[in-house]
Amino acid sequence: MARSASAARIWVQQPGTAKEIGVASNDMPWIVDSNGVVQYGTREMACGAGICVETGNVEWHVLGPGIAAHIAVALDNTVIMTDPSHRDIWLPVTQVSEEISGLNGNNWFNYFSSAPAGRPNNWYNVPTYYGSTGGTPACTGRIALSADHNDYTSYAGVGCDGNLYGLTPNWRWRNGVLLSGNRVWNLLTTGAKQISIFSQVNSVLNQAWWVLRNDAHLHVWGSDGFKMIEVPRWSNGKAVPGGVTYATDGFAIAGNFVWRWTQDISGGTGDARQDWEMYIGTTPNAPLAQIAHAGALPPPNYYGGWAGPSRLWALDTAGRIYVQSEDGSSN
Repeated sequence: MARSASAARIWVQQPGTAKEIGVASNDMPWIVDSNGVVQYGTREMACGAGICVETGNVEWHVLGPGIAAHIAVALDNTVIMTDPSHRDIWLPVTQVSEEISGLNGNNWFNYFSSAPAGRPNNWYNVPTYYGSTGGTPACTGRIALSADHNDYTSYAGVGCDGNLYGLTPNWRWRNGVLLSGNRVWNLLTTGAKQISIFSQVNSVLNQAWWVLRNDAHLHVWGSDGFKMIEVPRWSNGKAVPGGVTYATDGFAIAGNFVWRWTQDISGGTGDARQDWEMYIGTTPNAPLAQIAHAGALPPPNYYGGWAGPSRLWALDTAGRIYVQSEDGSSN
């Protein structure tokens, strides 16, 4: 295993390579692998003489056929993707099997347990449009999915045109079939690179859209529009050159380091030295490209109790996969 350390924090390399990575609160990682196939990870076990122990590696499983461009993972392990050709939203359909039935009884593995005719164990698409139903077909890039994914604030995406859109679905499902709903993307702002959702638990779960815009700053979406977040600063007070390049729930990449957000998710103090904490350095074999983290999900939820937060996962620029550990064990 390749390792890189920042204080006691260590990157532990995992099997496989990927183009995109996400994770749920239960620490289940999801990837779009180097061939565009969506896979989910479980902890690898080594068994012998009636005893099984964790190896420290992840074991990848292909959920079903289908090639993805981007993937979004909610705290409760619900997953959607966009396809690489038409850039529609695609939803997974699977038969519940012994391999996956124990994850959580009411999550999307069960929602989509009855596949539409002719599409068993597969993905099916939900065409969406810009502005009005039946209008210009939407071309969707990076997407984000909130914990309450039936709510009108659930879905946000960066279009292929580099603009940020919000989807107001009000979708109704039955046995994995979309019965009704608004499939329209509404323009929120121009000049967006990535959308992520930051989570925070006070008395209840709160979530906020954090948007990486073309100015290399993160911007928080609120009732009064966008609020710009100052980029992390070095210990000498100077802003990290190049600003933020990627973000996930509670963390951002800047200057080839991972920084942790320390303030309320609605916005910080305005002093980046207080708002951001340098968390861990770069991955050992190549520079950081992406990170994935999921905050805690309180009950009531599909897990039945508290879940998370997850560990921090990463991809380097060569697509290698890592998980952060405090002691090198990756547990």
